[in-house]
This record gives sequence, C-alpha cells and structure tokens, in this order.
Amino acid sequence: MPGYIMHLAHAGLVLEELERSGFCPGVRWKNRYLLGSLLPDTKARNDKKESHFRNRRDELKLAIPPDLKLFYRKYGRVSTEPAMLGYRMHLQLDADWVNCFWDQILELLGESGQKEELAEKITKVRILRTGNIVPVESFFSDAYYYGDFSKMNAYFMENYPVCIPEFEAGDCEVREAEWKDLTGVLSELRRLTLHVLPEDAEDLRVFELPSLAAFLKENASACAAQILGLTGSQNLEN
Repeated sequence: MPGYIMHLAHAGLVLEELERSGFCPGVRWKNRYLLGSLLPDTKARNDKKESHFRNRRDELKLAIPPDLKLFYRKYGRVSTEPAMLGYRMHLQLDADWVNCFWDQILELLGESGQKEELAEKITKVRILRTGNIVPVESFFSDAYYYGDFSKMNAYFMENYPVCIPEFEAGDCEVREAEWKDLTGVLSELRRLTLHVLPEDAEDLRVFELPSLAAFLKENASACAAQILGLTGSQNLEN
C-alpha cells in the first residue's frame, strides 16, 4: 500500500482538483482532510485489518484491499465532514492500488511460476518493469518494494503538493482508528522529511515514476469528482 508521503501527495492532488473546479476549502477544512487521509495508517503495518476495512473473505490473500462496501455499510456514503472524506479517499486509493495498479507493476507467483493470490502459495514475485523474479520475502522488504517508497519520498516532496498537516484536537466519526494516534504519524512524517535525497528516486527497483504519476493523477481526479458530487454547492470555507 502507499506510504505516508505518497498519501499526502495524493491528498494534495485531490485538493488541487477541487480548487480547479471552483471549490476552495479554507485552511482548517484542508487540514482536517489531510489528517483524515493519514488516519487509517495510524495502525501498525500488520494491524490494519479494521482501520482499512478488509473483508474476512480476503484474509488468506497476500494482497488485501479495503472493501469500501464495508465502510459504506457502517458509515454511509454521504458525509462531507473533511476528516471523513480524507479517510474515505485514503481507502479508495488503497483499494485502487491493489485492484488496479498492482497488475501494472508485479505478478505474484507460485513455486511453478503460475499466478497465485493465496499468501501461502506465493513464493516469488515478478517485477514487470525488469522481468526479474525475486523471492516474495525479498520483494516485500527494504531491498525492493518498501525500499522504493523510501527512495521516492524526496521525489514526492519536490514534485507534488505535499503538506504535512498540523495536529488539532478533535475526533473523527470512524471508530476503527484513534485520532490521538495521528501525533505519532505526524512525528514520523517530520522525521522522514529530514532523511531524503532527490537522487534516490533514480535507483528504483520496482516502480516507474511516469506510470505511477499517471495513476495518482487519474485517481486523484476521480476522488475529487466523488467529493464534488457529495458537496455540490456547499460552502467549504470552514
């Protein structure tokens, strides 16, 4: 799934799309939207089942996207509260990432080279940009997949409207994540920004920046359209 800074890059693109469409939210609205866009990731990597609304029927798969139907069933589709919108668009990006983008960058393979979905049967991963096949445990490590996210942090900060929000007292209707835990995420984000080099993105092993940029732009446009459909002519200045 995308990392903290990529989620902020996506959120920034969504806000730009809103403004291009004539909706210009105020500072506090934007800040709460950005906080909401980080809230699902306040849980540790291996403890995101509830905060990402993962379906039990998918629990044996290696790649488990959020099931937005579960989110809608509990919280509905109509909230225009900015933190709720940020939370929802985080889930939308993660779902589209697994359901759509993964097929552009990788193939999950079994021992005989056949495509697999079940985690227990996956032993290796084919990286589509290079054709290289690596053990699954090596792929999902700092050597490949997660390492690329770290290498891309400076790229996103330099080329996208990344803004680290300010923590504010409050809450979000979603009970699957704790608002107060955002303080830890924000501290980690500030730490990450101190250890980035623009040239790192020149040494990616999994991702190709042009295709990733195209995916994020298209996805952000679709998310902005969802928000515009919900808000209509409502005042977003607060």
